[in-house]
Amino acid sequence: MREIMEMMDENPDTWAHLFPEKEVLKKARTGWKQRGLRMKNTRKATRSLITLKGVYLYERTCYVPKDEETRQRLMAEGNTTFYPMDIKLGVDRLPFKMSPGAMLKCAEVAVSTETFQQAEDMLCGPYNVQAGNATIRAVTNYISRIVWPLNREGQSNELARDPKHGPAILRQNLKNMLLDGRWDVVKESLYAELLK
Repeated sequence: MREIMEMMDENPDTWAHLFPEKEVLKKARTGWKQRGLRMKNTRKATRSLITLKGVYLYERTCYVPKDEETRQRLMAEGNTTFYPMDIKLGVDRLPFKMSPGAMLKCAEVAVSTETFQQAEDMLCGPYNVQAGNATIRAVTNYISRIVWPLNREGQSNELARDPKHGPAILRQNLKNMLLDGRWDVVKESLYAELLK
């Protein structure tokens, strides 16, 4: 799955065509049938994904329960709407509509600039990452929380003592990892979280 996720940034056109949708849907329908689930195709929906190559759009098919019994069973599992292509391509694991590479670039630029607006301006230019400053802030905070335990074993109470400045403390920790040349650790930690 990681290799598939890394391809999102290397070549989005190849990535989205790795698996013909017809085959993916056939396999999904077979799986549902084996589980006794009755699903119906409701629509084609366009998905946008921010990558290091810009915003990538692709179409995928949406499935929902065909009957009340199936809907109840799937609600108990926590989801009633399925996009088999998103699942196959790993997009369903992403907390933002953004590839892991773009998430890492957002965090890297954000901790290297004074404001999230500056980060947005930098990302839109040479990096071609089309994300607003609120998204950049959310992505940076998300990654900061993932890597916090790596540097602060036993010091989590620092955040509890100062909840108002917690996000700033987390981002400073992330910036220190960048400056210390430990960005590879950040990358590995993000992928570990996404692939849980």
